[in-house]
Amino acid sequence: MDLMDLMDLMDRTLPVIDTHVIDILAQELHSYPDALDFIDRFVALLPERINAIHNALTRSDLEQATITLLSLHTSAAMVGATQLHHTTTNALATITNGHTTHTHTQNLTRQLTRNAANYTTAYTTLRDTTQKTQLRSKHRASP
Repeated sequence: MDLMDLMDLMDRTLPVIDTHVIDILAQELHSYPDALDFIDRFVALLPERINAIHNALTRSDLEQATITLLSLHTSAAMVGATQLHHTTTNALATITNGHTTHTHTQNLTRQLTRNAANYTTAYTTLRDTTQKTQLRSKHRASP
């Protein structure tokens, strides 16, 4: 079992999404809808960010890869993307230790893409459920 297999196994034991973190974000923004808008933008940018990380590592531009990973790492923490945050933590450690190879880049890209897809699915379900609940509450409150 190589490092990426171990990371994948560890990721699968973590929750995909931490709704408590989303609640904290909503409190900080003083608005649950604003928090959801922020996360919508985060989700929309995921493919571009993952592609930028992949391209930087492919070019052996470790500085740019680190900057992009740090940005994704911070944002993932802010939106409760637990598995994605964990993967970026490990990727940053790997880059710092100088263990980047073509195989590592391919595996990391797959892992980030899988984490992003899992988060997007979980978040979309949460958002849709939240919106349906809000609509039901409005209908009950209407005379």
